[in-house]
Amino acid sequence: MHIGRPLHTGKSDLGPTDIAGCGLLGIVGGRETNRTKVRFCEGPNPATLIVVNAAKPASDATETWSLLVAERKPVLILVEDDPSVLRALRRLMVSAGFEVRAFDRPRVLLAGRMPKSNACLIVDVHLPEMTGVELCEVLAAGGCRLPVIMITGHQDQATAELMRRADPVAILFKPFSREALLAAISKALTAATRV
Repeated sequence: MHIGRPLHTGKSDLGPTDIAGCGLLGIVGGRETNRTKVRFCEGPNPATLIVVNAAKPASDATETWSLLVAERKPVLILVEDDPSVLRALRRLMVSAGFEVRAFDRPRVLLAGRMPKSNACLIVDVHLPEMTGVELCEVLAAGGCRLPVIMITGHQDQATAELMRRADPVAILFKPFSREALLAAISKALTAATRV
């Protein structure tokens, strides 16, 4: 199962070293696999996880998320303006045992209260009202230090440069798999425990 729609079907404009000096690796959840493209990047956040059109990784990867969810119920804050993608992602994350707060517009999120820990943001790059990166900057200016997962259907250099500003722990390019999303969430929630 892949989530999200690609905004173009052509070859990606990004190469393995285009985003913060990334090197292409085949690792998800600490296990090597040839079925998932993963980039771990050097830079301000040295362990950024980038998954590009990932296929299904090793079958035991989901067990990691089950254990993580069993210990506590983290909050996932989702901001996505495409109604079908928002519904699909929310349904998937709730079925994985997470508490999900889903928003279709940044200003609705900004009008509410944000958790201070045990949570992460999953934000589409291109949103109405402001970009996902601008949303993250507004939240950070208000004291929010939650880890961010950026999602996008654009694989161009301008989007890559925009996303760098948010210093995300993970970047998922649509369409992405359930396993890729859960890997990114696990990474973000691990970072959230250090916030």
